[in-house]
Amino acid sequence: MSDLFKSTPMTDKNLDGAAQATCALRAVLERIRDVPAVGWHIGLGTETFGKLTEAYATLTSQPVEGIRRAYLPLNATNPRDDK
Repeated sequence: MSDLFKSTPMTDKNLDGAAQATCALRAVLERIRDVPAVGWHIGLGTETFGKLTEAYATLTSQPVEGIRRAYLPLNATNPRDDK
């Protein structure tokens, strides 16, 4: 099988579905915040960012506004501008 389909398994195999979803959402939101090209494509102002932050807020019982502030893209840049 190709390495394309391999992923790092969750370290705690006893996580329920909600906990796994929370971990996955946090990982994606961190990429949006920390990786400029990812932030450009699916960061603030996109439907994707809105849905991800709303889901994460619901799962963690936090206000969505705080989640959106915490995961705002730091330096979102268009990857095409790097050329």
